[in-house]
Amino acid sequence: MKAGYGEPLRRFFGEHAWIESVVDFGHAKQIFEDADVFPSILVVRRPTDEPKPNTARLYSIPRDQLRIDDLSRARI
Repeated sequence: MKAGYGEPLRRFFGEHAWIESVVDFGHAKQIFEDADVFPSILVVRRPTDEPKPNTARLYSIPRDQLRIDDLSRARI
């Protein structure tokens, strides 16, 4: 989310979406073992005529606490 090549995507979300929540898995090698990535899940919605939300939820899961088998039961 911070890399320079992500600027167009950050701009798109900033201009065309309301971010409701972000699940940040950090440098979790368990998800894509052969890739050096920083996976995350964004939940966004299309803006409406309603006032824009002031906050978004952020969940940061340290890689040493990530259990892939438990993700289907996670309540975030």
